[in-house]
Amino acid sequence: HNHKGFSVFIEDEIIWVGTADGINKGVFVDDCINWTHYSTAQGLSGNWVVGINSGLNNLWAISWATASTESTGLSYSFDNGVSWQYVNFFTDAGIKVYNIEISENRIYASTIEGLYVSQDSEHWELIPDFVDSITGEMILDDAVYTAHVPNGVDEVWVGTGDGLVIRELNGLVDIFRFWESTVKPQDGDFNFSAYPNPF
Repeated sequence: HNHKGFSVFIEDEIIWVGTADGINKGVFVDDCINWTHYSTAQGLSGNWVVGINSGLNNLWAISWATASTESTGLSYSFDNGVSWQYVNFFTDAGIKVYNIEISENRIYASTIEGLYVSQDSEHWELIPDFVDSITGEMILDDAVYTAHVPNGVDEVWVGTGDGLVIRELNGLVDIFRFWESTVKPQDGDFNFSAYPNPF
Protein backbone atom coordinates (compact mmCIF):
# COMPACT_ATOMS: atom_id res chain seq x y z
CA HIS A 1 0.00 0.00 0.00
CA ASN A 2 3.03 2.30 -0.16
CA HIS A 3 1.88 3.62 -3.55
CA LYS A 4 -1.38 5.00 -2.07
CA GLY A 5 -0.55 8.59 -1.16
CA PHE A 6 -2.69 10.52 1.35
CA SER A 7 -0.54 13.50 2.31
CA VAL A 8 2.44 15.51 1.09
CA PHE A 9 4.66 17.99 2.92
CA ILE A 10 7.67 19.76 1.40
CA GLU A 11 10.32 21.53 3.45
CA ASP A 12 13.63 22.78 2.08
CA GLU A 13 15.01 20.02 -0.17
CA ILE A 14 12.94 17.22 1.37
CA ILE A 15 9.55 15.89 0.30
CA TRP A 16 7.53 13.80 2.76
CA VAL A 17 4.76 11.56 1.41
CA GLY A 18 2.28 9.90 3.75
CA THR A 19 0.82 6.68 2.41
CA ALA A 20 -1.31 3.74 3.54
CA ASP A 21 1.98 2.02 4.45
CA GLY A 22 3.94 4.70 6.30
CA ILE A 23 6.00 7.70 5.23
CA ASN A 24 8.44 8.14 2.36
CA LYS A 25 11.18 10.74 2.73
CA GLY A 26 12.53 12.01 -0.57
CA VAL A 27 15.77 13.99 -0.62
CA PHE A 28 16.54 15.93 -3.79
CA VAL A 29 20.03 15.16 -5.10
CA ASP A 30 20.86 16.73 -8.46
CA ASP A 31 18.11 15.50 -10.81
CA CYS A 32 17.10 12.55 -8.65
CA ILE A 33 15.17 11.90 -5.46
CA ASN A 34 16.61 9.44 -2.95
CA TRP A 35 13.78 7.78 -1.02
CA THR A 36 13.72 6.32 2.50
CA HIS A 37 10.67 4.51 3.90
CA TYR A 38 9.45 4.69 7.53
CA SER A 39 6.70 2.67 9.19
CA THR A 40 5.65 1.37 12.59
CA ALA A 41 8.99 -0.46 12.65
CA GLN A 42 10.62 2.96 13.14
CA GLY A 43 8.07 4.06 15.79
CA LEU A 44 5.01 5.42 13.95
CA SER A 45 1.83 4.61 15.87
CA GLY A 46 0.10 3.46 12.68
CA ASN A 47 1.04 3.06 9.02
CA TRP A 48 -1.79 5.05 7.43
CA VAL A 49 -0.39 8.60 7.34
CA VAL A 50 -3.12 11.10 6.44
CA GLY A 51 -1.32 14.32 7.38
CA ILE A 52 2.19 15.73 7.82
CA ASN A 53 3.33 19.07 9.24
CA SER A 54 6.35 20.66 10.89
CA GLY A 55 6.70 22.83 13.98
CA LEU A 56 7.79 23.03 17.62
CA ASN A 57 11.11 21.45 16.57
CA ASN A 58 9.39 18.27 15.35
CA LEU A 59 8.03 16.71 12.19
CA TRP A 60 4.44 15.57 12.84
CA ALA A 61 2.47 12.74 11.23
CA ILE A 62 -1.18 11.90 11.71
CA SER A 63 -0.90 8.13 11.75
CA TRP A 64 -3.93 5.84 11.77
CA ALA A 65 -3.95 2.11 12.44
CA THR A 66 -4.15 -0.32 9.52
CA ALA A 67 -3.85 -3.51 11.59
CA SER A 68 -4.66 -4.69 15.11
CA THR A 69 -0.99 -4.37 16.07
CA GLU A 70 -1.04 -0.62 15.32
CA SER A 71 -2.60 2.40 17.03
CA THR A 72 -4.28 5.53 15.76
CA GLY A 73 -2.64 8.71 16.97
CA LEU A 74 -0.20 11.51 16.39
CA SER A 75 3.43 10.61 15.72
CA TYR A 76 6.47 12.88 15.68
CA SER A 77 10.16 12.85 14.85
CA PHE A 78 12.75 15.21 16.34
CA ASP A 79 15.60 13.90 14.16
CA ASN A 80 14.21 14.48 10.67
CA GLY A 81 12.56 11.09 10.35
CA VAL A 82 15.36 8.82 11.55
CA SER A 83 13.22 7.70 14.49
CA TRP A 84 9.58 8.23 15.43
CA GLN A 85 7.59 8.41 18.64
CA TYR A 86 3.92 8.98 19.26
CA VAL A 87 1.90 11.18 21.60
CA ASN A 88 0.70 8.85 24.34
CA PHE A 89 -2.31 11.05 25.13
CA PHE A 90 -4.08 10.34 21.82
CA THR A 91 -2.89 6.77 21.36
CA ASP A 92 -3.76 5.61 24.88
CA ALA A 93 -7.25 7.14 24.67
CA GLY A 94 -7.83 5.94 21.09
CA ILE A 95 -8.62 9.48 19.92
CA LYS A 96 -8.55 9.83 16.14
CA VAL A 97 -6.72 12.95 14.96
CA TYR A 98 -7.91 14.45 11.66
CA ASN A 99 -5.61 17.43 11.25
CA ILE A 100 -2.96 19.50 12.99
CA GLU A 101 -2.17 23.20 12.88
CA ILE A 102 1.00 24.66 14.32
CA SER A 103 1.26 28.34 15.20
CA GLU A 104 4.25 29.81 17.00
CA ASN A 105 4.31 28.00 20.36
CA ARG A 106 1.03 26.08 20.06
CA ILE A 107 -0.08 22.96 18.28
CA TYR A 108 -3.78 22.35 17.62
CA ALA A 109 -5.07 18.83 17.06
CA SER A 110 -8.45 18.49 15.34
CA THR A 111 -9.95 15.23 16.58
CA ILE A 112 -13.10 13.17 16.70
CA GLU A 113 -13.63 14.45 20.26
CA GLY A 114 -12.96 18.15 19.64
CA LEU A 115 -10.08 20.59 19.35
CA TYR A 116 -7.06 20.02 21.58
CA VAL A 117 -4.20 22.46 22.12
CA SER A 118 -0.73 22.00 23.57
CA GLN A 119 2.36 24.11 24.12
CA ASP A 120 4.77 21.26 24.85
CA SER A 121 3.23 18.40 22.80
CA GLU A 122 2.97 16.32 25.98
CA HIS A 123 0.14 18.00 27.90
CA TRP A 124 -3.08 18.52 25.92
CA GLU A 125 -6.14 20.58 26.81
CA LEU A 126 -9.55 20.22 25.19
CA ILE A 127 -10.94 23.59 24.16
CA PRO A 128 -14.42 23.68 25.70
CA ASP A 129 -17.73 23.64 23.84
CA PHE A 130 -18.14 26.32 21.20
CA VAL A 131 -20.94 28.74 22.09
CA ASP A 132 -21.48 31.93 20.09
CA SER A 133 -20.73 34.90 22.36
CA ILE A 134 -23.62 36.96 20.95
CA THR A 135 -26.37 34.55 19.88
CA GLY A 136 -25.75 31.68 22.31
CA GLU A 137 -25.82 29.16 19.44
CA MET A 138 -23.81 26.01 20.09
CA ILE A 139 -21.86 23.65 17.88
CA LEU A 140 -23.70 20.35 18.35
CA ASP A 141 -21.04 18.07 16.85
CA ASP A 142 -18.02 17.05 18.96
CA ALA A 143 -15.79 16.27 15.99
CA VAL A 144 -13.44 18.95 14.69
CA TYR A 145 -12.06 18.22 11.24
CA THR A 146 -9.64 21.08 10.72
CA ALA A 147 -8.30 24.24 12.35
CA HIS A 148 -6.35 27.20 11.00
CA VAL A 149 -4.56 30.08 12.71
CA PRO A 150 -4.32 33.02 10.29
CA ASN A 151 -1.11 35.04 10.39
CA GLY A 152 -1.22 38.23 12.41
CA VAL A 153 -4.45 37.60 14.33
CA ASP A 154 -5.21 36.13 17.75
CA GLU A 155 -7.85 33.65 16.65
CA VAL A 156 -8.29 30.12 15.44
CA TRP A 157 -10.73 29.08 12.70
CA VAL A 158 -12.34 25.72 13.46
CA GLY A 159 -14.11 23.51 10.91
CA THR A 160 -16.79 21.21 12.32
CA GLY A 161 -19.62 19.18 10.85
CA ASP A 162 -22.00 21.73 12.35
CA GLY A 163 -20.54 24.97 11.01
CA LEU A 164 -17.49 27.19 11.11
CA VAL A 165 -16.21 28.61 14.41
CA ILE A 166 -13.93 31.59 14.79
CA ARG A 167 -12.57 31.59 18.34
CA GLU A 168 -10.46 34.46 19.58
CA LEU A 169 -7.71 33.62 22.07
CA ASN A 170 -9.52 35.78 24.63
CA GLY A 171 -12.43 33.31 24.45
CA LEU A 172 -14.93 35.22 22.26
CA VAL A 173 -16.64 32.89 19.79
CA ASP A 174 -18.46 33.49 16.48
CA ILE A 175 -20.35 30.63 14.82
CA PHE A 176 -21.20 30.79 11.11
CA ARG A 177 -23.91 28.71 9.47
CA PHE A 178 -25.37 29.50 6.07
CA TRP A 179 -28.06 27.61 4.25
CA GLU A 180 -27.88 29.39 0.88
CA SER A 181 -26.19 27.83 -2.11
CA THR A 182 -22.57 28.88 -2.41
CA VAL A 183 -23.06 30.83 -5.66
CA LYS A 184 -26.13 32.46 -7.25
CA PRO A 185 -24.62 33.97 -10.38
CA GLN A 186 -28.01 34.85 -11.81
CA ASP A 187 -28.44 37.38 -8.98
CA GLY A 188 -24.80 38.47 -8.97
CA ASP A 189 -24.66 37.00 -5.47
CA PHE A 190 -21.62 35.03 -4.35
CA ASN A 191 -22.29 33.66 -0.87
CA PHE A 192 -19.93 32.19 1.68
CA SER A 193 -21.30 28.85 2.84
CA ALA A 194 -19.85 27.02 5.82
CA TYR A 195 -22.56 24.50 6.54
CA PRO A 196 -22.46 21.57 6.71
CA ASN A 197 -19.06 21.01 5.04
CA PRO A 198 -16.24 22.19 7.36
CA PHE A 199 -13.45 21.89 4.81
